[in-house]
Amino acid sequence: MEPLFLAPFRLLGHVFNAALVILILWGELPKGLLLGWLGATAIVTAARMALCMAYARRNPAPEDMGRWVTLFFAGTLAAGVVWGASSFVVWLHPSLVAHAFVAFVVGGTTAAVAMITYAHLPSLQAFLLFGGVPVAANLMLKGEGINMAMGAMVLLFIVLAMGYSRRANLILHRSLVLKEINQTLVGELSLARDSLERRVRERTAELDRTNANLMAEMEARRETEDRLHQAQKMEAVGQLTGGIAHDFNNLLAVIQGNAELLIERVDGGRDSKRAVDAIIRASQRGAELTRQLLAFSRKQTLRPRKVQVNELIGSMIGLLERTLGPGIGIRFIPQDTECFAHVDPGQLENAILNLAINARDAMPDGGQLTIASASGTYDFTAKLARNLAKAEELPRCGRYALVAVRDTGTGIAEEALTKVWEPFFTTKGPGKGSGLGLSMVYGFIKQSGGHVEIDSAVGEGTTVRLYLPITAREAEDVVDEGAQSGVEAGA
Repeated sequence: MEPLFLAPFRLLGHVFNAALVILILWGELPKGLLLGWLGATAIVTAARMALCMAYARRNPAPEDMGRWVTLFFAGTLAAGVVWGASSFVVWLHPSLVAHAFVAFVVGGTTAAVAMITYAHLPSLQAFLLFGGVPVAANLMLKGEGINMAMGAMVLLFIVLAMGYSRRANLILHRSLVLKEINQTLVGELSLARDSLERRVRERTAELDRTNANLMAEMEARRETEDRLHQAQKMEAVGQLTGGIAHDFNNLLAVIQGNAELLIERVDGGRDSKRAVDAIIRASQRGAELTRQLLAFSRKQTLRPRKVQVNELIGSMIGLLERTLGPGIGIRFIPQDTECFAHVDPGQLENAILNLAINARDAMPDGGQLTIASASGTYDFTAKLARNLAKAEELPRCGRYALVAVRDTGTGIAEEALTKVWEPFFTTKGPGKGSGLGLSMVYGFIKQSGGHVEIDSAVGEGTTVRLYLPITAREAEDVVDEGAQSGVEAGA
């Protein structure tokens, strides 16, 4: 219904047509009657224009349209009444031309109104009836043949106008219905498109998440396979090393025993005694080497007992200071007042000393060695993506005593971290290390039922963490569990 209120200035045509009628009949009819009719036309037209402008200013909501259409109907009805009164204005004029001219003007005005109000059929019908029927009646009441014919033509015009306007109104109504249906379909299609796009985005995001999870699982599987391969290699190396070291140790025992007997029987000659002493020293060095190999293969003899870790480390500070030299500062940070572990104290001292010597070699220009201790429950699951157990089996979560040794040295490259536990592997230069220090630490910790972890980066130093069993029962559980799996036992 909004087109009813568009272009309010078009309504000025009513005043123009009324003024034209008065101009033609000015000298033939009473001037007061003509001016009164013109004033009524102007008032009705002004009121209708004001209604259209008020609609444009307020832009009412669809639910308020009924009241505005009612006001428009009333204005159109008033306009029809005013134009219907024009036929009685010219009633007193005897000229047929005057009546015909008024009928022509009313017909033209009616055609213009029909083009405006066809959207609201009641308004158009009201104007036709109240504006056209009086003109037809005026002509037919004259009684003359031509007047009767013109009156009949006016009535025919009214009937045809009402018929065509009704048809146009039906077409408009159908077009509006189709437009509404089309808008509904467009809205539904838009919603369907948005829903489809949302589902595509959700499905794409779901596929991205699935792909990310798959890639993470593949990476985890690859790391697990690498860990398994490393464990299997360490198992094979451990078995080979243990067998060779055991047999070699027996041979060294024979050599050393016979050398000791021989030195007692040498009755003269300093050179002979020196040669026998060299044999004994070489056999002792070989025995130390086999002891380290047996430690790696977890076949050394351990005497575990309850150890106060803080006291043990505290008693080693003086030894470490003499061993590392004045260029390296040593700091001990016990995080718990009491920290107990069930291990062989001598082997634990040896392990800490080995780590300290490695730290010294990694800090040729001096640095800081920090040893920390703590006890608690540790969950290794979150550390599997780090350097935990690069060369060992999946560690068992639980309660442990922790000893962490950190240096500020040169660090170890990422690609070398998977090999640091292997016997005879070293990051030091030629002739500067046997490569058995970390492997001995590894074997001692695993044989004791604990775990070992290493973190390092080039230029940022190295941290080695030793997780030691707190009680004999926990150590026994871990060792037994590893012994049942085959791969884990020799990792």
